[in-house]
Amino acid sequence: MKIVDIITIPLEAKFRIPSKFALGTRTQSFNVLVKIISDEEIIGVGEACPFPVYSSETGKSIIEAIENYLKPALIGKDFRHIASLNNIMDKVLSGNNFAKSAVDIALYDLVGKYLNVPVHMLLGGKFRDKIEVNSSVAIGSPEEMAQKCIEMVDRGFKYIKLYAGRDSLKDDIARLEAIREKIGYKAQIYLDINQQWSVSDALKSINELQKFDILFVEQPVPKWDLMGLKEVKDRSPIPIAADESVDTVQSVFQIASGRYVDIVNLYVQKTGGIYRTHQAISLLEATNTQCFMGSLLELGIATAAAVHLACSIKNLRLPCYLAGPERYLQDIIKPPLHISDGYIEVPTGPGLGVSLDDDIVDAMRI
Repeated sequence: MKIVDIITIPLEAKFRIPSKFALGTRTQSFNVLVKIISDEEIIGVGEACPFPVYSSETGKSIIEAIENYLKPALIGKDFRHIASLNNIMDKVLSGNNFAKSAVDIALYDLVGKYLNVPVHMLLGGKFRDKIEVNSSVAIGSPEEMAQKCIEMVDRGFKYIKLYAGRDSLKDDIARLEAIREKIGYKAQIYLDINQQWSVSDALKSINELQKFDILFVEQPVPKWDLMGLKEVKDRSPIPIAADESVDTVQSVFQIASGRYVDIVNLYVQKTGGIYRTHQAISLLEATNTQCFMGSLLELGIATAAAVHLACSIKNLRLPCYLAGPERYLQDIIKPPLHISDGYIEVPTGPGLGVSLDDDIVDAMRI
């Protein structure tokens, strides 16, 4: 029941088409696969999917953090004590939540396999067998975005995330007009602004855009401007969500207890893994703050971790953004997680409930 080795494998995962949003354009992702090996030869797997402009971590920094700090601290420890191991990681290395998340996910996978139970059973069980998910449409021309929305509706998605705020308000209005003209109200829409607005811009834009029946607006102002975020929330006719403003359990507590937003978007990576994210979910439930699981378009391992977390949320009223695996040319798991009619089923096998495709891992290895 001891950890005997931790292996890091750098991967290059290519997107099917470029993903354009306010913070940049992604054509590929440099992910890190983590394997934790026990003395009983059970292997747990985890994944980090950094996007440096968002995470501040890179594939290289994640590998260095794990190899130089986390691995030496965890070798020889009992893998079953996940809470204790998370505390050890925090003691030997500040921040670096994406690196810690990859290790934490692998620990949960390992313990689940050891006990022959799915990860959600380690979180108290599940409230649902499948998770409603939304897709997203990258920034483009009004015609391009409208066509993509038609495709999403035809596939059964009832919720669509649109990126906005990068260009002028006039441009965003033109895009939403084209989209509503094409799909009507067959899908609910929410906007991800990625910190692009000031408080005054946010209030002006939201008042103009509310006529398009927007479900909520995500991270309208810079992540550091919590007072501005609260002002927008208090004055907005549309619910406001935090994303970049919450990257630790402590920041979740601050946001929720201060009533800065209506909704919090949680990622398994940005809060440091399954253990810390589950703590964040409990905090949000205690303050009656809505939350949902988001992503940075991870591959199947980290996405599976997010699915297990999503099924453990008691009052999950919003769709989860877990469409990452289908955006890549290849995924590293088999069988792949499948989205059908806007839902993804919760894996029921031991651990994460998914298996690595070693041939594809080898092909992606850098």
